[in-house]
Amino acid sequence: MESQDNSDTERARRVTIVREELPPFPPAVVQMRNERMAKKVSKLIDDYLKEEGKKLDPINHLMILLLGPGDSGKSTVLKQMIMLHRNGFTKAERDEIAPTIQLLILQSVQVVLQYCLTYEPVWESREIEDAVTNIINYKFQPDQTSIPIEAKEWAVAVSESQHYRTASLKGEDIGINATYPHYVPTDDDILQIRRKTENISETVFEIEKKFWHVIDVAGQKDKRARWTTYMEKRLSGVIYVFSCAAYNQMMEEQPDLNRIDDAIQLFTSICTNSVLKVQRPNDKKFYMEWLQKEFVTISKNSNITSYLFKTTATDVQLMQKVLFSIKDNIMRGQAKELGVI
Repeated sequence: MESQDNSDTERARRVTIVREELPPFPPAVVQMRNERMAKKVSKLIDDYLKEEGKKLDPINHLMILLLGPGDSGKSTVLKQMIMLHRNGFTKAERDEIAPTIQLLILQSVQVVLQYCLTYEPVWESREIEDAVTNIINYKFQPDQTSIPIEAKEWAVAVSESQHYRTASLKGEDIGINATYPHYVPTDDDILQIRRKTENISETVFEIEKKFWHVIDVAGQKDKRARWTTYMEKRLSGVIYVFSCAAYNQMMEEQPDLNRIDDAIQLFTSICTNSVLKVQRPNDKKFYMEWLQKEFVTISKNSNITSYLFKTTATDVQLMQKVLFSIKDNIMRGQAKELGVI
């Protein structure tokens, strides 16, 4: 019995171990190797799920699919689960995400400086003026994953300008903390970072002596075809995430489609039901009430048991309550299937 438990533990953690033990790449090669490595890890996970999925004991191994439209906060929910159920992020994970945070910070600094230039400020020193010019003229590449060392120095110089501090509410933070050479992202830094999920990832948590396999897939429209492979597998539950803040936003991939309409259509397709179009005012309070009724109705019509939670993905305390509720609901559903209750 003990040998079987050890085997299950090794099998369940295999993909996570592969991901966690990948060493951080030097900045000079990280951009070239990130995409190749991501595809390699994604293929490892695909192979793992295909070969090992049927072997996992359904009583002790729960398969959870994390679904939702792109830019809805799925990965942020996964980060909250890592903080709550896996004792936070490893040093390797923090080092891996630091260049991305620095890249987004430089992009934000550039936007703020472009605004500053509209009122033709007199910069406090030649160093700051040169740094402003360099950042304004810096060309970001579509697949860029890090920034050069000199760009970090520009950001530090610019952050000393009172013009910049006035224009940016977080001017004292941007360019000072995250651009230091030995910067290590905090939990809040990692929660706040936003980047597209391009590949499939699986994270395994041990919760109350059971292994939870949480599979996170990309939500962009051109990535959804591969969801079918995982929907056909034995699932213990689906965590569907959508953003209420998108009620007045349009799809990036399809500019004539409202993001909330897309979220409802996607949820409906998962439940194999049809969706009705209605006229709705551009009002946040109305949307919150209407969305709750809409999703509940779709679930009932599809004969699916679902639970709706209104939360903020970056709020640690609020998300802990939601994740505990999700855990209890899934465990209760499993107990009913097994005839325990």
